Amino acid sequence: MQKSVYNYYTASQRRGQPEMRARSLLFTVYGDSIRPHGGEIGMRSLIRLMAPLELSPRAVRAAVSRIARQGWLRTRRVGRRAFYSLTPQGAWRVEQGVRRVYQVDPAPWDGRWRLLTYAIPEGRRRARDRLRRELTWLGLGPLSRSTWVTPHNLTDLLSEIAGAHGLDGNIAIFEAAHLGPGQDRALVERCWDLEAIGAQYRAFTAATGRRAAALQRRLRTRAISD
Repeated sequence: MQKSVYNYYTASQRRGQPEMRARSLLFTVYGDSIRPHGGEIGMRSLIRLMAPLELSPRAVRAAVSRIARQGWLRTRRVGRRAFYSLTPQGAWRVEQGVRRVYQVDPAPWDGRWRLLTYAIPEGRRRARDRLRRELTWLGLGPLSRSTWVTPHNLTDLLSEIAGAHGLDGNIAIFEAAHLGPGQDRALVERCWDLEAIGAQYRAFTAATGRRAAALQRRLRTRAISD
């Protein structure tokens, strides 16, 4: 792949990692724990819920405020208390995340590539960076700094995300066949750093394996003591 492009985006992700981690965890918690149980939660309860995930109250408040401004959450006030629930757009985002994470048998590839290209002025750099992070989260790969590709039909979702950031007029989405040079695998290797992705998967499985083993030990200890 074009290393300069990949390194640019991975560096951008590292700089924004705390923000992205908080937002990602909030979407996960809403999808797994809040949405199935009424879909609404107060700030104090949300802070307590996020504490075991090592998010400070300040980080939770900042992430909620940011997500609400972007149109993913709506606020309902009762006196001095605020309650938060997903907007239809936010619910769509969570549903897409659930499908992506838990889909066991993905549909066979239709052989077509979807491309998103954008022209966003420097004065809107923050919106541009947010869009890039969204594209990375969805698994798109950068063919160039302003052209991203995916083998999946994410047209509706990409349009939704662009609209959430006020970038409807700055993007274009295409569907195309890769005619060369080289095979589709060459395109994949150009747009995604497969070695780095594999290393991340190995690190993830190792970390979750250690946590699962620690949890099993705690459960066995508790069972023996009861």
